[in-house]
Amino acid sequence: MGNQTVYTTIRSPGQPDLKVITGKGVSEDNGFTTSLGIPLTGHLALSGYYNRSLRQHLDSVSIDFTYVLRATPGRKRLSLIDKALRDAERFLP
Repeated sequence: MGNQTVYTTIRSPGQPDLKVITGKGVSEDNGFTTSLGIPLTGHLALSGYYNRSLRQHLDSVSIDFTYVLRATPGRKRLSLIDKALRDAERFLP
């Protein structure tokens, strides 16, 4: 854990851009990030992301659809013991 470097551009009308570089510790990050993913089908997912910087008063939001090339298995494969128990249950009165 060390210092973070923050680059900021300050713009004034009619003046050239001024770059400000400051070093701040990790404890100065003052913000939060959250994300949410919702599987819609075996191959398609809806995702959302939100980031809020309390120190710089910036928000960033993204929403996306993701197509997964390999679908998640819909049904779990049974182990040999599970198969044996299911077969035995069929013969019970």
